[in-house]
Amino acid sequence: MLSTFRQETQAPNRNLEDAILHLAGHCDGAATRDKKGFNGVDYRFGHQLANQIEAKQPLSRLEAQKALKMVQKYKNTQLSHIKLPKWDEIAHQYKEKQIEKKIDLIEGEIALFSPFDPTGETQKKAREISESYFNKEDKSWRFPLEESTKVVEIFPYPEYRLSKVIEYYLLSQEGLLERYLDWSSDQDYSHLGYSCY
Repeated sequence: MLSTFRQETQAPNRNLEDAILHLAGHCDGAATRDKKGFNGVDYRFGHQLANQIEAKQPLSRLEAQKALKMVQKYKNTQLSHIKLPKWDEIAHQYKEKQIEKKIDLIEGEIALFSPFDPTGETQKKAREISESYFNKEDKSWRFPLEESTKVVEIFPYPEYRLSKVIEYYLLSQEGLLERYLDWSSDQDYSHLGYSCY
């Protein structure tokens, strides 16, 4: 208990992030076998992490765990000057990535983002909408535009937040936004910047 308290009150150990940035900074995209930077297998993930760190976006617990495992192979060569931490020393610094419940418009399709539902209810509702499919790349459920009405009725606001793009799309559809939101209350759509009067 005391050791956990000490870990949480100490300054964060940034050696993992330093190691990732060091490798990315010496990398030529694995174009040559110069033993500098990420190898061909790690190149893509390594640079994705480096870009995230440079943008001051924290690594999730899973990303940090995978990254620490990945950089171990460089510890005796390129990273010999950086003391890589053990996972239990830094695990408290990383949080699980929370997936926000939202509806967006991506690549001409309605995209539904939702955390994994262990009950299977979200998946079941999504499959009821015609031509739905799960996009493995961004982990969203996708639906054709013509199913907008059904999507917003089955996955209602405020439980599912609307992106600005989908808000404008709904506004362009006759009566669709009115059915989605409770127009009797200003509060329901003050976030849109519109008034119901």
